[in-house]
Amino acid sequence: MRSYTITLTEDEFAKLERDFPNGPKNNSTRDRAVEITKIFILRERPDAHITIAAKSTGADLTIAENLISADIEVKGTAEEDIAWQKIGVSGEPSYKGILNGREVYRVCGVFSKKPTIHILKHGVDFTMVPEPRWRFKPIK
Repeated sequence: MRSYTITLTEDEFAKLERDFPNGPKNNSTRDRAVEITKIFILRERPDAHITIAAKSTGADLTIAENLISADIEVKGTAEEDIAWQKIGVSGEPSYKGILNGREVYRVCGVFSKKPTIHILKHGVDFTMVPEPRWRFKPIK
């Protein structure tokens, strides 16, 4: 697992607060996690092209660089730690993509100014337990 803590600028944080406020019954945790992942990737790879992936792939983001693209699964939480018991996927395309090597970006502390991103790989960092949706279980 690779982990990175990023410090959001005042402008980045204000935009997240405005566009994805913390509130009941909304998708702000997921949406903020996706936006934080975009910020992180563009800082690391300023020439990357990022798009929202097509629903058929099950991915949340696609990164394209130099004619090579990769799908990313993004999982956000307000918790400061990974909160393994709360990670899951419910769609078959997401499940299959992760089994086939798609990286999972677990964004922790999505409502803080210093979120942490853990980049997880199936078979190395976790396995998946079949349930009505697949739950992540850490490999020890």
